[in-house]
Amino acid sequence: MNIAIIEKSRAISHILLNSLKAYGFVPHEVSVRDIIRREANPSSFEIIIMNISIEEISIPRIIEQFRNDNPKLYFFGINSAGNWEDKVNFLNYGGDDVMSYPFPIGELIARIQALTRRTTQTIPLKYRVKQLEVDPIKRQVKYKQKKIVLRKKEFGILEYMMRNKNRPISRSELLDNVWGYESTSSSNTIDVHVSKLRKTLSKNLIQTVHGFGYLIRDKPEEEYKSISNSELEEL
Repeated sequence: MNIAIIEKSRAISHILLNSLKAYGFVPHEVSVRDIIRREANPSSFEIIIMNISIEEISIPRIIEQFRNDNPKLYFFGINSAGNWEDKVNFLNYGGDDVMSYPFPIGELIARIQALTRRTTQTIPLKYRVKQLEVDPIKRQVKYKQKKIVLRKKEFGILEYMMRNKNRPISRSELLDNVWGYESTSSSNTIDVHVSKLRKTLSKNLIQTVHGFGYLIRDKPEEEYKSISNSELEEL
């Protein structure tokens, strides 16, 4: 998912870039100059993260112009200098969500994921990949039509990856969403649980993205050539 970052502070922009990359997104810095000159292409992005305190740009005009070119575009505001009235105005102008800086990165990621889920109005009753079926409501797993009993964290990892199939998931993202943002567990904990899942289900189901995390896919491997420079490999 391509995300544009409109932020004058190099420190904040650097934090956002590194954090979004760690969670499997594709962030891009867009300068205020490009916005003013209308050289940024809204169709290239799914989400715009912008500092609503930048005085050089008009928030209502930017939202209107970008939405005309890309009606499906989401606007996420960062309030680093204004007050609560600025946040309310941003939402009234058409913004989708807004947070005051500083904020926990985990909360930012969760809010972005919540925005992207809005595109799907109905939640699937079951997730399926090949011969694997996960029922998140009944918390049941079937592999080759046979019921599989998993421990709580193993199910949590599998359910989260099935829900986000075809997208590389970092170890830190799994820790945040399965163990919780305040967990003191290490990334090695994820590796241990994934190893158990492979032994219980199939060693070919969960793939490793070297130096990043894991992936469950139901698309041809050729479609993942451009994910990153990391090579996809089955352990």
